[in-house]
Amino acid sequence: MSEQPFHVVDDAAVTRYARRYAEANMTAAVTITRMAEPSLDDLTGGLTATEQFVLYSGKARVYGVSGPMTMSLGEEPQYFSSTYVSIPLAAPMPHVDDMIEVTAHHDWTLVGRTFRVMDVESGGQYPAVRRMQVTGVQNSKQWVQASTARHPAATIPKEWRI
Repeated sequence: MSEQPFHVVDDAAVTRYARRYAEANMTAAVTITRMAEPSLDDLTGGLTATEQFVLYSGKARVYGVSGPMTMSLGEEPQYFSSTYVSIPLAAPMPHVDDMIEVTAHHDWTLVGRTFRVMDVESGGQYPAVRRMQVTGVQNSKQWVQASTARHPAATIPKEWRI
């Protein structure tokens, strides 16, 4: 019995192929934002971090969204769904708690959905993408959409806003 010949794998070629293949499957678009580092307010002595910046905006793969996972917050149940989102490996490194908004997708029900990054995978023999596990709150029928006209008395005073 003769041994099979040993084949040398060109790691660089395999990695290039894996990245091209993965990016060809990125048919959605997302925007990833991150809160700015908090700064000290000299007048109040408190920390403020109200600004966010765009970390990445571009092509992505949004995998099938599943759920619901239910959590009770007070007397109101909240429904969460989870999925994975991949962006090109060359994109900036996302972190836990970054926010991802789906800006384009062939399933129109995902456009405008926002997800929170729960984990960023790393490693693998031939890394081709930055894959993140994400979770998002499902819209409730009781919520008022931002575009819906509201009663003028429902305006929240600026000093009450968080």
